[in-house]
Amino acid sequence: MLLMAAVMLLSNNSLAQCSVNNVIVKMNSSTPVSGTSCTVNFDFIFTLEHNNGNKFIYMHAWLVNDYPNYFNYPPAPSNAKPPVAADLLLAKINIGINNDISTANPLPALLQIYNPDPTVVLTKAAGVSESNDITGDWFTIKGVEITVPLGCSSVISLMADFWSSNSSNAQNAQCVFAGQAFTIDPRINGFINCTLPRTFNVVISSVASSAISGTYDVYLDNPSDPNQSGSIGTYGPEDNVKVYSSAYTTSGTFPNQYVASAVAYPPYNSQKPESDRNLWVVVSTASYGNKVINLLVNGCAPLSLQLTAFSVQKSNATALLQWTTEQEVNVNGFYVERKTGTGLFESIGFVKAKSALYSGVKMFTYSYIDEGLAGGAVTLYRLKMLDIDGSFIYSDIKAIRNDSKRMSILIYPNPGNGTFNIVVPSEAGVYDVTVTDYCGKMLRTFMGLQNKSFQMNNLLPGVYMLKVKFRETGETVTERIVIQQR
Repeated sequence: MLLMAAVMLLSNNSLAQCSVNNVIVKMNSSTPVSGTSCTVNFDFIFTLEHNNGNKFIYMHAWLVNDYPNYFNYPPAPSNAKPPVAADLLLAKINIGINNDISTANPLPALLQIYNPDPTVVLTKAAGVSESNDITGDWFTIKGVEITVPLGCSSVISLMADFWSSNSSNAQNAQCVFAGQAFTIDPRINGFINCTLPRTFNVVISSVASSAISGTYDVYLDNPSDPNQSGSIGTYGPEDNVKVYSSAYTTSGTFPNQYVASAVAYPPYNSQKPESDRNLWVVVSTASYGNKVINLLVNGCAPLSLQLTAFSVQKSNATALLQWTTEQEVNVNGFYVERKTGTGLFESIGFVKAKSALYSGVKMFTYSYIDEGLAGGAVTLYRLKMLDIDGSFIYSDIKAIRNDSKRMSILIYPNPGNGTFNIVVPSEAGVYDVTVTDYCGKMLRTFMGLQNKSFQMNNLLPGVYMLKVKFRETGETVTERIVIQQR
């Protein structure tokens, strides 16, 4: 059975295909200036609705009390004249993005000149990146730096307008989204405790004069490119594996904090590779129009075993489990656990670690045959890897089908004009998607999706290969995609 998830973004503040949502702030630093002003440096993240016409994107922001509502919003105007220097005298942020993707410009870039009025000085920022999400085009503007006439102990609240143009000279605002509030508060700090199973401490601090409340969610810091070990530490749509969630309320008195200590996040805190990853803390505050984030860096030594491969294959009425390890230190052995239907995982066997018998060997290979393969569609397996001190970690879960069915996906329209939908089976579980050009160069990655269909766009005309890997069964489906000239 195919599960189709239709994603529709609706907003009172939007014109068709111009909605902005998922506004996120990551505070980097704040520095007092002459005692009466504050220079803040932050990353600004937002999602813009899929629209191939959003080629040149502009953002302006004012302190809330200075907001002029230049576009007389709502309703959203069509082909309005963009603001010029006289309209932007009090604006604290003026940023432009060249999103006109081509062979010569394969990635978005910050504009250096405000084309509607070159006398406008654009705001200092370190760079911009973009990735696709099922909800739209996810932009991250790194290192935005502004100075506001407020002390650093004040709540800094701003109101932003976004507009876009299909033309580089940007003499008309063809698409407008205005009145997006965001607040640079609260701040997030914390750390990961290295004892097993892992836990974390988090402190949410507000400069508000009274208590604030909301929720905070914690996500694994997944690599944006699974083939590059250094592609972590940047928050994006790939960071979608939630490991913990809780309500919070600050104290209301100085230092106006919420503190949580030794918070566990099973099962990820005791299994590789998740237990060795950083954590993103994402805070939503009831009275603010955005989220704030910060990264808890995992400085712990990696767990004492590296599981480099783990597979399960069906062979007649049995299941063959095979795995390979490296860096075995003080490892006792491996419990093989099985789960069928709605039951719990149960131990079906134990394999002694070889590292105690063969010193100096870096890699070990193991196997186990399950002769009691149960009937039914899917059987799940995992390894419980035990140290000699009694601590343990779990492997990823693998699955095999005890029937003749294979995974399938549906892609439409194909051929298409740059936007297409991907539909997966409802029983697919967690899966990863990669898109490459015909030469094998990776262009897009989506990690840890689960039982959801999604949309992708902004691909140039050409032929692409889309690969979907289903984590639990290990099955991979590859499809050819053709993008036609528009």
